[in-house]
Amino acid sequence: MSLTQLSDRLWEFRDTCYVCVLKSGDECLLIDTGSGAIFQSHYLYRTSRLVLHTHHHRDQCWGAPIVQKAGAKIAVPEYERMRWT
Repeated sequence: MSLTQLSDRLWEFRDTCYVCVLKSGDECLLIDTGSGAIFQSHYLYRTSRLVLHTHHHRDQCWGAPIVQKAGAKIAVPEYERMRWT
């Protein structure tokens, strides 16, 4: 698993899926969580307040409980909301 900077504010973390990180100042938005390893191994992203899941597949959202315990809010597609509740 590796973290690659793609631009000034965009990183990609290779995990069970590609986890994208948008960063602005001290705030981060994670797009998907993969296994949650990004939250455990990269201290900068532990401050993420919001995670956006693209869809409900195990490789995309396996780490959701890890980020929830850290206090992040999770946003999911409306048409898949019933799978998350």
